[in-house]
Amino acid sequence: MSGFLLIHWPPEADLANLKNMAAQGTVALGQSHSLTPAQRISEFSKDNFCCAKLDTHDSQSSLLYRHPGDGSWIFVVGPASYAGNRISNSILPALLSDIRQNPCGASSKLAGVFAVVAFDSERKKTVIVPSALGELAVHVRQNEQGVIGVSTSILALAALGPVSLDEFTCHTLYRCGHRLLPRTIFNEIRSIQQGHLLEVGGGRCEERRYWSPSFAESTGGTLSTAANEIADLLTEYSTSLVEPGMPVVSDLTGGYDSRVTTASLLRAGIPFVSTVTGSSDNPDVIVARNICHVEGLPQLVVDTAENPGSILPDIKAAVMLSEGNIATVGFVNTLRAKRRIMSNFTQHPIFTVSGALGEIYRDSYWAQEFFDCGKRQPASIDKLIRYRIDAFSPGRMDFFAHDWHRDWRAQLHNHIKEVIQPYSGERNTSQLDAFFLHEMSGMYGGYTSAMARWSAPLVPFFSTAALDRALTVPPQWRYGARLLRHICWSLNPRFAGYMTMRGCPCSQVTFRNWYRFLPIVPMNVKRLVRKASTVWLGKTLFPEYVEPQPSSNTYVDLVQQEVKPGGHLDFESMETASWYAPEALTALLKDASTPTGYGHRRALSWIYTCEAMSRIARAHTSIGIAADLRKQATA
Repeated sequence: MSGFLLIHWPPEADLANLKNMAAQGTVALGQSHSLTPAQRISEFSKDNFCCAKLDTHDSQSSLLYRHPGDGSWIFVVGPASYAGNRISNSILPALLSDIRQNPCGASSKLAGVFAVVAFDSERKKTVIVPSALGELAVHVRQNEQGVIGVSTSILALAALGPVSLDEFTCHTLYRCGHRLLPRTIFNEIRSIQQGHLLEVGGGRCEERRYWSPSFAESTGGTLSTAANEIADLLTEYSTSLVEPGMPVVSDLTGGYDSRVTTASLLRAGIPFVSTVTGSSDNPDVIVARNICHVEGLPQLVVDTAENPGSILPDIKAAVMLSEGNIATVGFVNTLRAKRRIMSNFTQHPIFTVSGALGEIYRDSYWAQEFFDCGKRQPASIDKLIRYRIDAFSPGRMDFFAHDWHRDWRAQLHNHIKEVIQPYSGERNTSQLDAFFLHEMSGMYGGYTSAMARWSAPLVPFFSTAALDRALTVPPQWRYGARLLRHICWSLNPRFAGYMTMRGCPCSQVTFRNWYRFLPIVPMNVKRLVRKASTVWLGKTLFPEYVEPQPSSNTYVDLVQQEVKPGGHLDFESMETASWYAPEALTALLKDASTPTGYGHRRALSWIYTCEAMSRIARAHTSIGIAADLRKQATA
């Protein structure tokens, strides 16, 4: 898919230096799409604005329109719809006009995984509209010279001046596996907030909110009525974004979320190939194979443990694609699986992302409140951190030079407080939902943004229209995934009737199928015991299925290559060396390079990611600094 870099500068800016920064930023923009070597850069500038738009050979939607009269222009990155219609060249003139007249109103009618950039020549202003829930992250910075940069690539903005690693974000990446908006891995670069657009002009940039979650509960209707309305909205969302004839790949596992996503495609009449990742005895694979066999659906099963090969090139590609927004170790597995799937297609397919936000349709984050669920009282931030965010150890912590965990939790507490403060008058469940949406913008936004650099993602659960309706449903209708199961039943009753790994069908309870829900009782008891034992006993009772590790440690090549002098894991050469205790780091690397060292991959990939991002950013900015020094020497 495409990307862009927009630069706005004050009148007194050094144009020669600015041209050099823009050139280096454009190079970095191309490098952030490392899996799509066939690229085309379109450059245009006017009124202290210049923009580089990158198109790849697999771009699903990269449209540009220039106003023939006053020189205004607009382009769209990624698959998007406007007012329910798939964006095409014929819609762009009206969209440009609407954004110029009412930016927030027009933005609220957009849907998809997109970024819209609209330049108003008359007002000398540019409006940048990212997806409401951060599905395609857009970042911004303003350097010391007052130059403002906006881009889909963090590395492109790092070329505009020196950057430093944000330690809170780095630690959050290690503890949670993703960042928290608006922070990025660099202190100087921030993401546009969830539900906001950005207006740039006159040497200033200002964020304006165009969407926010509303928790005003519906006073009428029934659970079935709400489910039917949401099912219609999910179907309309999918239909408006998938161009006829485009190949679609949809995950189908043993859970609720993928069942609803796949059912929405069936309801919309969109042909697709189902996929599932795991070994043959994985419960997800077993459930999905049974459904596809009975329904006659085409299916691809990807076993990531088969013929894994060297992880080194995949780690490097994952760092460039994810730019430190998500844990590299998780994205590497996704990257490898998607590459194998894509080898079965002659045309780049659209991939659905099933797990994203499905939890918001059920009580995923509410269990911590227990007996107080749904009350109008403050949600416990300490419980949220203890039970949901910081509940599970990410592995070894002994290789750090100092104990940062307590300070990190204090900063995290303040961050969560700021997020839920505007909703302090709502139910505690709504406050938890507000933070969950915020967190998912960092988690799934990082994932879909990276994925969008070589394929177009489709995320039905990111439909703000469907989400707005779901948030108006009373809490008691969402307990136990009641709403989600009713939605799936409304989409496709037969498809909803297949059993899930939860021990029941993904459908509503009726007099005909009530007995099929009985297995969920002992399964829920085991799940509660498992969570309680993990938190309070430090060990897991009734553990869940764990995918077997590869027969060989695929990270050995990474360690052996990068511990060499000058490598990313060579302590003497590391820019982040002050973070680690030398002896403990050496011990970790030694353990990670053994045949049984696969379990240390999370710590290993995190260390590599932080070091790689620091070096990449320095490489881009040092080129610009060297150019300045040469210019000064010549003068």
